[in-house]
Amino acid sequence: MKTLYLMRHAKSDWSANGTSDHGRTLSPRGQEAAARIVLYCRQENIAPQHILCSSSARTHQTLDLINGKAFPKVEESLSDDLYLAEVRQLVAIIKQQADSYDSVMIIGHNPGLHELALQMAGNKKSFDVQNLQGSLPSGSLLALSFDIASWSDFGAIKGELLRFIKPKELPAAVK
Repeated sequence: MKTLYLMRHAKSDWSANGTSDHGRTLSPRGQEAAARIVLYCRQENIAPQHILCSSSARTHQTLDLINGKAFPKVEESLSDDLYLAEVRQLVAIIKQQADSYDSVMIIGHNPGLHELALQMAGNKKSFDVQNLQGSLPSGSLLALSFDIASWSDFGAIKGELLRFIKPKELPAAVK
């Protein structure tokens, strides 16, 4: 059994003129959303064994806000290949993960993450999956469980959507 966590970067700041898309950082709202996810992960004992993160500033900043705060610090890898990755790229990256990891988190971007979640969530009748049809808001966290022994088998079967958490649905973090 393998668990895949998909997290879209928290809300980015569009106000910095001249900043490239890759260089955009988090907005104050995005930082607050990440703090809400931290509290949620602590309460629910969510702790991936490895985190793969896009190399963009906003995803890296999201990673810095959750790794070691939401759960004990875990191994992390930054990848240019995850920046705006499409589903086929995401699947290929997931298939390459070490089987010693039972749980992996990807911090990345839409539309790739959203499309991957829609493609891989097999329990179509659940409220969460129906809710997922609309969008994957920034800062959202998904957990999918797959009945596979090896990450190399990822994509062969659909998974079960265990969680779909939107920061705006969580209580505010205490400062």
